[in-house]
Amino acid sequence: MTDFVFYGFLYSGFLICLILSIFLVKKLFSQRLTIRFHYYIWLALPFSAIALFFPDSGTYGQAHITQTASSAGSASGSPLWGNAAGTLQDFAVNSRSGFGETLCIILSAIWLAGFLIMLTRLGIALRHTAGLCRRATSLKAEQQTFAVCESAADLLNLRQPYPVAISAEIQSPATVRVLRPQVLLPVSCVHGQEKDLRYILLHEFTHCKYRDPLFNLLMQLFLCVNWMNPAVWYVMRQMEADREACCDHLVLEALCGRERIEYGHVLLSWAGRGEAFAAVGMGSGRTMLHRRILRIASYKPDSSLRQKGSALLLLAAMLLTFVLAPSVHGLSGSRFKPPEDLNISYENLESYFDGQEGSFVLYSQNQDHYTIYNKSASTARVSPNSTYKIYSALAALEAGVIESSNSSRQWDGTKYAFSQWNRRQTLRSAMQNSVNWYFQGLDQQMGQDALQDFYHKIGYGNENLNGGISSYWMESSLKISPLEQTMLLTDFYENQWHLKESSVSAVKDALLISQNKGVRLSGKTGTGMKDGREMSGWFIGYVESPQGLFVFALNLQGESGASGSRAAQIALRILEDRQIL
Repeated sequence: MTDFVFYGFLYSGFLICLILSIFLVKKLFSQRLTIRFHYYIWLALPFSAIALFFPDSGTYGQAHITQTASSAGSASGSPLWGNAAGTLQDFAVNSRSGFGETLCIILSAIWLAGFLIMLTRLGIALRHTAGLCRRATSLKAEQQTFAVCESAADLLNLRQPYPVAISAEIQSPATVRVLRPQVLLPVSCVHGQEKDLRYILLHEFTHCKYRDPLFNLLMQLFLCVNWMNPAVWYVMRQMEADREACCDHLVLEALCGRERIEYGHVLLSWAGRGEAFAAVGMGSGRTMLHRRILRIASYKPDSSLRQKGSALLLLAAMLLTFVLAPSVHGLSGSRFKPPEDLNISYENLESYFDGQEGSFVLYSQNQDHYTIYNKSASTARVSPNSTYKIYSALAALEAGVIESSNSSRQWDGTKYAFSQWNRRQTLRSAMQNSVNWYFQGLDQQMGQDALQDFYHKIGYGNENLNGGISSYWMESSLKISPLEQTMLLTDFYENQWHLKESSVSAVKDALLISQNKGVRLSGKTGTGMKDGREMSGWFIGYVESPQGLFVFALNLQGESGASGSRAAQIALRILEDRQIL
């Protein structure tokens, strides 16, 4: 929930920057860009929201991607490996929701309530306009008036007039319906002068021709999602003004001389009359009307060069938005962007997970190849929980807080829920029993600044220790993805960071789970508990065998039942079925 709120604020900030950029471009190039550009540039806003759903739209550079299916085989491998999951000590401490998370829940609830209210409001408006259409009388029944419709359609190069109907329930002409636009006219329009009706129909048919009801619906939906952002409310009014100015300009292109002045007079006669919430029409406020009249009076046709330049700039703006909007994911630190040269294949291992959400990453050192199940989840960063202890120990060994030959630390007498914690610990016993107080003591003695430098040196996930020196790794600020876990563990095994060999060897010894016939299994589990529920389960490790080195990471996510021991069971079954164990 905290990530959701943080990401919401991050996207709101991005939107404000985008809106300010649009206003700046409109201001600097107001005389060089077409009126249509000033209107259609607002499409960048809903387009940015759509682009957010494509954070992984590209492939991983030169990665070789294949898609194969696998099914879960029997768990009847070697008894040694089959029992390994049961021997792993998976101790998890409950983490309760703090004030920050409670506040995030409240903010999320407020946003959701507002979103539902806005969506309901829009739905009622659409239903109301649909009712207006059903109760309206088709204009085809009046031959003389219908001839005016045909004349307006001809002037706009339409094959046939859009459907026009008369309604006694509206005060101003309006264009309604998204997929099949229709014009609704008040009764007073039909009984007025034919020339005035012609100008009104030109205006409304232009709205129909350029699908303004669809644009209006997109913007209304965008407002529903971003109703908490005051800048979006302001943009809605500006967009409406630009829409009417654009429509006026397109109508003026079809008229000439005296007709343009007459069109302005008709516009004045309909000033101040409202229009339906889910419709577009001629009505507008006095300030907007004043600007529209000034534009009509100073009308000049757009040159071909201006039209082409505006079209190119609009296309560039949309492409830039599509590129920048997904980067909000990266700014939030919630997703890992893999290097471009990874050799990757994807396999469907869903049957192993028995309906649980999760991801599995396997790296073969000999083949320099990654096998991944669930591409999206493999790059999603989540709390490492107890798997972080591998690197907490490594940092402490490098800093001299403990030594490979003397890693013992005295228990302070505090009674813990797990009897294995209530005794003196060495690095191996603390790693095997996942003793929190041991590693928290190492971290505190290291200090947050030194820890931060170490995690930055090795590139550990988002490197965020703001959750506090005692709990940053426990469903808190520090996040890492399954793919990163695998890459980091490979670097650790190969000592790519040029650490002391004694430090690396000590941690490797502490991670050893079991060995049989020249095959060694090493690893660490981790469980994230929130309010008594197991919500995140990790099992990361590596297998050393005659076939080579295999490094793996498996993560489970869920509202309950996502534990480290469950992750270990699944991972070992996969490794056995692949004959790695």
